[in-house]
Parts: sequence; structure tokens; C-alpha cells
Amino acid sequence: MAAGPLPLSELPVSRGSVTNYSLVVMCITARCARSLLDSSCMGFVILTNRKRAIIALIHTVFFFGVACWTVSRPVAPLTLTGTSARAGIAMLVLYGIVSAVLLRLYSVSRRFQERLYFGLCTLSAVMGVLRTLVGDPALHGLQYSRVLMLVAAACVGSLILREHSEPKLAME
Repeated sequence: MAAGPLPLSELPVSRGSVTNYSLVVMCITARCARSLLDSSCMGFVILTNRKRAIIALIHTVFFFGVACWTVSRPVAPLTLTGTSARAGIAMLVLYGIVSAVLLRLYSVSRRFQERLYFGLCTLSAVMGVLRTLVGDPALHGLQYSRVLMLVAAACVGSLILREHSEPKLAME
């Protein structure tokens, strides 16, 4: 007989027994903790191989460069009149599309590293939307937060790439 936790239906629980209810709660907690650990050990869903990890990292580094470049350029709040209205609307649509795609990738990913990577990228893109909408004076320092999010995403992406680059041990 294999050693392992008893199914919930086989746990000895009688009415009014505090000890037995505690045992059930401990078993359920242990199962939840085990499932969380198992989900973090699942394979990647989106960044499944080295090539995809490299492409994602290249995108992150590119947008990091864009974020660094835009730090030195002040952004006024979006207005629907004036000469910069088209450019502001175009940036808003661009950041909105990128944010939506990254949010979808975040929701699909299962592994912790992958979720963290897409979460950081999504936060950076959403900060771009906010910066385009309200401008720098209202949210001072938002552009620096974008840069920090992309630096953190690049670090996580590098760890994912490193994991894909390590040789797999032979199964015994």
C-alpha cells in the first residue's frame, strides 16, 4: 500500500470532535500547500523553450530602452485638441493594446516565474497608459517605476532563459 494522505472521505471524523476537525483542516491545508508547490513546478506555458525566452527578453530590453528614452521627455496630459492630440491618442491605443495582450499572457501562464515576468511587463505597460492619460506632473516618478519594472522583468527573463539553457538531467 502506497504511503500518502488519506482521501477526505476516509478521514475519521465524528460529530463534536475538535481533534478530528483539526485533523481534517490540517490535511486540507497540506493538500493546498502541495498543490501550490506542484503548480509552481509545472512547465512553462508561453516561454516553453530557449528561443521563446530569448525573443521575450529581446522585447523587454527594447522596451526598457524606449522607457529610458522617454524618461527625459516630459509628457503632458492627453488632450483631444491641439497638435499633439493624434500622437497622444496613438500612444494611448498602442499602450492599451500592449497592456491587454500582456494581461492575457499573464492570465494564461501558470508557473511562478512566467507569471512574475508577464506581471512586471503588464505593470510597465499600464504605467505607460497612465502616463499618457494624465501626464508627468500628476504622477511624478511614474516613468522611473516603468524603468524599474522592466529591469525586474529583464532579470526574471534572464533567469527563465538560464533555466532553459541548463542541460536536463537524465531520468533514472
